[in-house]
Amino acid sequence: MVAGTDQFASSSFGPPQPEFKVNLLGWFVEADYQANRALNVRARYDRMETNRSTDPVTRDDASYSRYALEGDIVPIPFAELRWTLRLIDPDLDGADNEKQAYLQLHFSY
Repeated sequence: MVAGTDQFASSSFGPPQPEFKVNLLGWFVEADYQANRALNVRARYDRMETNRSTDPVTRDDASYSRYALEGDIVPIPFAELRWTLRLIDPDLDGADNEKQAYLQLHFSY
């Protein structure tokens, strides 16, 4: 879990005002399964609220849930193939979900 407060250094209206502080909250849950030395699969749920305002519309506009299925394949030592399938679900009504997928290849030397 991570939480904090950001205060903007300045604004177009002059020096910072108390209302330019933004509270944030984030956390995640993860389940891992290692089938063997070369294969690891995990499911992850992330939650991020980038503006914990008391105004529900502002809060929903800045809140997201992420669902991911990820895996690591290590075919030989010092080489790794990582893949992810992810869905980002905004809280704001009418906002579209974002779908992501990526594949990474890592070599260590």
